[in-house]
Amino acid sequence: APPLTAQQEASLRGEIQAALEIKAQLSRAAQRDESDPWARFYLGLWCLEVANAPSATRKLAGALYPLPPTATVEEAASEFEAAERRAPGFSARNRLALARARILLGEEARAREWLSAALSADVVSGGREEERARDEARALLLQLASGGEAAGAGGGVASEVEKRVESALSGGGLPVELPPGGLGPPVDEPTDAD
Repeated sequence: APPLTAQQEASLRGEIQAALEIKAQLSRAAQRDESDPWARFYLGLWCLEVANAPSATRKLAGALYPLPPTATVEEAASEFEAAERRAPGFSARNRLALARARILLGEEARAREWLSAALSADVVSGGREEERARDEARALLLQLASGGEAAGAGGGVASEVEKRVESALSGGGLPVELPPGGLGPPVDEPTDAD
């Protein structure tokens, strides 16, 4: 690969610094309000995305920055579980993210439990993003039920989850962007019917 231009290097350094600042902000928010699950949810997303960054990206970040962002899928799962403990059923998106982490960890049975939980009636959040999460949970649960493999380099559900995480990363920008309204439940955009 050709060397980075000075502008590309400066941009990457800025993104790395911003990612570290986002993690620090999320960590402070999670500690400040122990009853609010959203900071833990977003911290889990941050960890999941950083943990699944392509190895070339991680190596480049390590070469350019003394302490680049690091995270593991286990840390992501732990954050999603902490969010769920704070407010059980607060979001289908959290339960779906936890299931994805469990799939990546090779824990298909636990993933199925969280996918089923994402579809349960006790999820209190609504809105389009929550409906999309339920639809995705339903599809992933059907894929697992129809024999989709949860692990393996050749494909299966884990490979699909990795592709979705990588797709989110390849869009550029920060590993996790804070929602427009800050932490808390996302605000749905108005529809044509509104």
